[in-house]
Amino acid sequence: MKYYSQTVLFFSLLLLFGMSCAKDAPVNNNASINDIVKSGTWQISLYNDKGVVKTSNFAGYNFAFNSNGTVTATGASNVSGTWSVISDSGKQKVLLNFGSVSLFNELNEDWEVASKTATEINLAHVSGGDGGASQLTLKKR
Repeated sequence: MKYYSQTVLFFSLLLLFGMSCAKDAPVNNNASINDIVKSGTWQISLYNDKGVVKTSNFAGYNFAFNSNGTVTATGASNVSGTWSVISDSGKQKVLLNFGSVSLFNELNEDWEVASKTATEINLAHVSGGDGGASQLTLKKR
């Protein structure tokens, strides 16, 4: 009987351990943000500018991140900019620059990668001036 109890306990613990490891996890942490963002077209599903949600400003725009460091937003008008990925103080950041193009210049920041999956990228930026935090979420189309 003791052997049976130990066996049941062992398999119960094994099952519990396996279930705790089976959570939806982000893409392999070794996956490059470069590879993820270049794969397909993206839309802004959230743009929160220091507490003001401005997602609707980018409704209808699709973003394509190209291997040559350019990004193109197509929608009501076509807007081009640049993008790159850097490491800053151990944090991975996406640099966006659409120049002085009205509306899109709001995205000109060094966005810290908060989380990433194959279909969603969450970025954050804390302003150096007033310390306000902004959030940008890209969803794969």
